[in-house]
Amino acid sequence: MKKGCNFIKNGKLPDNVPETRQLTNFDLLPFSVTQLRFTKKLESQLEVIVMARSSRVKKIALWSVTTLLAAAFLMFGTLKLTGAQQLVAEFIKWGYPTWFRLLVGVAEMGGAVLLLFPRTVTLASVGLGILMAGCVLSHLKAGEGPQAIPALVLLTLLAVVGYARRPYATGFRSQID
Repeated sequence: MKKGCNFIKNGKLPDNVPETRQLTNFDLLPFSVTQLRFTKKLESQLEVIVMARSSRVKKIALWSVTTLLAAAFLMFGTLKLTGAQQLVAEFIKWGYPTWFRLLVGVAEMGGAVLLLFPRTVTLASVGLGILMAGCVLSHLKAGEGPQAIPALVLLTLLAVVGYARRPYATGFRSQID
């Protein structure tokens, strides 16, 4: 028993105890209702802080992935436009004309630039995703399965970025700017 409650014996109150009242569940708690309300308020404030921090981490991670994708597609587009020997040989092996390689290079560079603007990220992700799907199919059609893996990784990252930054239903703002 707690100190100060030693007047209760055998679960009964002695007769000389003045007017008593019925105990409630709140009387049995080690804190008051006011403290409980304060704790709930503090808990909700802490929850907001944690959510804000996790939102900030997500935002930084998403911008990092988007920037890396933009840099990669800018590099790939530049290589296609400058006529890197390996890429020229691949397009010839796949049966595509030279103008198609140049078109893909321009589309990749344009998509890389569009990835950097919040309003156009979804559009760029879809466009570059279509290019990467074509790249995967070209590799698979030519019997180059392992060479399709980097294009699949890029396609997956584009899908993640495009989904995370999809526009609101009512406007063209991205969810994470």
